[in-house]
Amino acid sequence: MKEIVSFTVERDVPHNNYSFPTGWGNGYVGVPRGHALFEHDYNSEELYRVFDEDGVYPHGGFTFADHYNPSTGKVEDDYWYFGFDTAHLGDNNITWDKAAVIRHTEELRTVFDNLEHKLDVLGL
Repeated sequence: MKEIVSFTVERDVPHNNYSFPTGWGNGYVGVPRGHALFEHDYNSEELYRVFDEDGVYPHGGFTFADHYNPSTGKVEDDYWYFGFDTAHLGDNNITWDKAAVIRHTEELRTVFDNLEHKLDVLGL
């Protein structure tokens, strides 16, 4: 099976186009075909059960799940990308600067990386 990947993408819409401040950008984790959460919707119960078990939650919830890779602009049939954004009310470039987005993305990736040994416990 291919490796789980993670990356961040800087917001491409200028901050002054929003009616409220936003964070630096978005974080994504891509799981390969064969991963237990491949092609799950970003609101799926199974997905959130995994994160409930770890107590690590995507900021504002996942807001993206697709074969589309936002860093390359290409559809990749062998990967499924989950993403979160920092454009929620109360987000800003101080609390959600580039370093914070990268750190949170890596926390989420760790949950996906450690999933295999949790499947039996969760009954997935």
